[in-house]
Amino acid sequence: MVKHIIFDFDGTLADSEDVFFHVANDVCEKFGLPLFTPEQYAHLSSIPIKDAIKELGVKWYQIPQYSIEGCLAFMRRIGSITFFDGIIDLIEELHERGFSMSIISSNSQDNIRHLLDTYKLDYFENIISAQRLFNKHRFIKSFMKERKLKSDEVLYVGDEVRDIHACKKANIKVIAASWGFDDLIHLEKENPDYIASQPSEITEIIDDYVLNPSV
Repeated sequence: MVKHIIFDFDGTLADSEDVFFHVANDVCEKFGLPLFTPEQYAHLSSIPIKDAIKELGVKWYQIPQYSIEGCLAFMRRIGSITFFDGIIDLIEELHERGFSMSIISSNSQDNIRHLLDTYKLDYFENIISAQRLFNKHRFIKSFMKERKLKSDEVLYVGDEVRDIHACKKANIKVIAASWGFDDLIHLEKENPDYIASQPSEITEIIDDYVLNPSV
């Protein structure tokens, strides 16, 4: 039976896509790179991150410095970020029903805590910053081992293809949030266990999982 729900942050809980557009250009400006147009950014946001990195010609050794600058730029703009409609109600309902919850995200703990504190959402037991873009499954596995959680006791909610990949590697079920960064077509291609088109559907999916954990 599911005991713990892990959420991604950006694109799943936080409606931060517009802020990330400005953050991306802040990073470009910092490193003397061409700025993105809204059309270019929309295209890159609609494809898996590995494809976007390849298309941009970014070297792997450059990613850490870009990520650090991105986190700093994000913090400067965090005042413009809100949660998606229905997310606060979802989190409060899950808490009232006795589910424990955590966040594993590539964003920084400080950024995440700042927004949670702003909305007085203190229901998350752990906030883990997994800033290695393609190793999220290791953070998930480590978290489960530390908490002594079995695979069928955990559900992950994320909005990107890499979230689906991470959950498959960690051998846990994943709910793909279709309102986030990766579009529905790309999410469907990766065969997530469930797809939610709005936050209110997550409780229905969780109820289904509790009743039918082997599905």
